Amino acid sequence: MRAYLELARPGNAVMAGSSALLGMLVVMGPDLVDVDMLVPVVLGFLVPFLVTAAGNALNDYMDQGVDADAHPERPLPSNRVGPGQAMWFGMACFFVGLSLAASIVTFTDIDLLPLLVAVLAVTLLFCYETSFKYRGLPGNVVVAVLSALTFVFGASVVAGPDHEAWATVLVLFTLALFASAGREVTKDIQDAEADRGTRRTLPMTAGPGLAAGVATVFIVAAVAMSPFPLWPLEAMGWPYLAVVLVADVVFLYSLPLLRREPGRAQQLHKVGMLLALLAFLAGSLVEV
Repeated sequence: MRAYLELARPGNAVMAGSSALLGMLVVMGPDLVDVDMLVPVVLGFLVPFLVTAAGNALNDYMDQGVDADAHPERPLPSNRVGPGQAMWFGMACFFVGLSLAASIVTFTDIDLLPLLVAVLAVTLLFCYETSFKYRGLPGNVVVAVLSALTFVFGASVVAGPDHEAWATVLVLFTLALFASAGREVTKDIQDAEADRGTRRTLPMTAGPGLAAGVATVFIVAAVAMSPFPLWPLEAMGWPYLAVVLVADVVFLYSLPLLRREPGRAQQLHKVGMLLALLAFLAGSLVEV
């Protein structure tokens, strides 16, 4: 059982489910804690949790050869789980996750959007593992879209397409996409030597200087969009502003480090992304 938990990487899966909860919170605010919201909240958490777990299992299945050298302690290279078992585990998680997404449509009497977003995420996961992973920048963007889609999925569980909060949710989606894409490119700069022979990343094909420039564009775009929930949307007040300003400082501080210290830069990106999520959390819990 422990080997299957490792295969799922529950930390990543919990983060995906928590991001969906934040998407719900942006729409519902403090009303999300109402007992009537229990079923949507639980289902909205479980779907991205299971889809992420399935994606992690699929990733390990596809990367068996690479992991034999790079991560020999993982379940597949260490022979604690067989390739067939890993694939069946991943397919089971995909099936249960999509089934729960379909049940959201039935139990909550909402439109098909949650199921469509979940199907899109599963499709992108398969496309990434079979193709985009090996194509440099397009692969970075697909990973960023997958990360940002968790917020859209959460919002879709509690809001129809005509809900006024969608403008704020789409800003959150775009911010997450830009920040995640910047971090993914930065990670590729850091891992350029380790990836050589297995992937063709942007730093390999265009050089670390140009890759750092692309990462800078993504990070600056995220920072530039960060005031939008405050103005012009007027959806969040001072608690959001106070925290997001700190996140912006962290992001901007990372920029000079992108080429010479990419490992430190991507860790700062992680901190900045966490602070940005806390900003949306604070802004959603306090009425404007």
